[in-house]
Amino acid sequence: FAATFVTVAGVGAVLLTNRSRLSGDAEARSADRWRLIRRGLLLLAFGYTLDWIWNGTILFFYGAFFMAAGLVYTLRIRWLALIGFTSVLAAYAIRVWLLHLDWTAGDSSWWYTTAAERSYKGLLLDVFVNDTHPLFPWLAFFCTGMIIGRLVPVLDRYRWHLVGTGLVALAAGYALSAALRLT
Repeated sequence: FAATFVTVAGVGAVLLTNRSRLSGDAEARSADRWRLIRRGLLLLAFGYTLDWIWNGTILFFYGAFFMAAGLVYTLRIRWLALIGFTSVLAAYAIRVWLLHLDWTAGDSSWWYTTAAERSYKGLLLDVFVNDTHPLFPWLAFFCTGMIIGRLVPVLDRYRWHLVGTGLVALAAGYALSAALRLT
């Protein structure tokens, strides 16, 4: 369900900024860019403060996603897809590197932070690579949402085809589930 929330947040960021992006008005784009960054910064600060009280919140991750959206919302779909794909690759490379450190008796303890040790380094590591919903790889879901948000007018033409395909897929899933339970 968290991936769905992040994807929907990406759709929301696009729908919020669609008018200025499509208008080509540089002033309106700049206003929307700063609106996303301000909202992201507010969510980041509030979420990080709330995380001190109730560990495990995801608000500061959403703040980071909206700040990232402020930087990339005007990019073409192919660049959004590339950014999402690159974030997955970056997360994978970082995890492989950390496993390599652990396997070769290297010290990776500096990488991980606990709720008791609050620092700017810990916040940056948590937002980008550690904790529950870091930018790497979750930025892929956010970029996917931004792409879906851009395709909503195109998808509207195929609404009934998509509904039919979804219903067939749902029925096939239930049928497969029932068939597997019988065996």
